[in-house]
Amino acid sequence: MKKPRTRKERLQFLEKKKGRRGMEIFLYATDKEVKSFFELLYPSLKDKPDATADDTVQCLRCGCDVEHHLECGCGINRCVFTEQEWKDDIEGENWSDRKNADFCFIENGYKVPDYIRE
Repeated sequence: MKKPRTRKERLQFLEKKKGRRGMEIFLYATDKEVKSFFELLYPSLKDKPDATADDTVQCLRCGCDVEHHLECGCGINRCVFTEQEWKDDIEGENWSDRKNADFCFIENGYKVPDYIRE
């Protein structure tokens, strides 16, 4: 596959590899911003399989599917995708709307508790 060179081709490539979710962030992006984002992601995405309709991202803390980084069951802009993000969020913002999950995470040595992994 030839590397995309136009805005339209870049957006089609990103949608193909990442899925339709999140593509609305490009509605108001300039061509330069799209190109910059594309150049950043292209090396890691070019050899990956295409996204499927079932591809979803879930918050580690609450397990909810995340539509946007701002929306999940933890509160506004509180979803986390890594243990380090979760630790930083607790230390920086105090407690999420899921305080019990935060307590379990801390008690488990800042590791995702087994009940969440299941």
